[in-house]
Amino acid sequence: MQTKLMNPLSSPSNSRRPYQPKALPDSVFRDLAALCDIIIPADQRSGSAEDAEVASFLDYVASESKPHHRRIIGGILWLNSRCNARHGAPFALCSHAQRLEVVRSIAYRRNGFLDPQLLPGIELFAYLRREVLSAFFTSKIGIADLDYRGNQVVPQFLGCPVTVPLDDADSLREPDAVLEPEARNPSGNEGDLCS
Repeated sequence: MQTKLMNPLSSPSNSRRPYQPKALPDSVFRDLAALCDIIIPADQRSGSAEDAEVASFLDYVASESKPHHRRIIGGILWLNSRCNARHGAPFALCSHAQRLEVVRSIAYRRNGFLDPQLLPGIELFAYLRREVLSAFFTSKIGIADLDYRGNQVVPQFLGCPVTVPLDDADSLREPDAVLEPEARNPSGNEGDLCS
């Protein structure tokens, strides 16, 4: 008997109902979704974090992990506090320009040296950037964006290309500076790829 695995976030029908957060309060989930979409907006090649249901996945993970749950809620509360102080509204209700202004202030660690009050936001952004990228590029949309073709038969594995070290950090070499297969495997033994 074969069991069909189902994504815990996908509904059995094709109709799209609004996602009901499992662990995060609605207001926190709304702010998280807005931040995810700034981290990965839609472009010509693929959809956005919202299209990949990244916030839904992060809510699901938060429902299974208390540390993840606390980190997201605490970070979003800090983000809303910052937005309320600067713009008089929580993150999701700010204009796009206001959101970008706040995100730019926390997107770079060097800003923490200039304003130590940004450190909790900087930590939140670094954490969520990793989580959002991981969730997006393991979703159907993200995998398609990477043009990942899955497990395929490779008729002949030639090993990894050998890169030539740069003489100085500012110079660039031709991208096709790859050695021929014999140079990659000097012993000639097919199983001896590390010699």
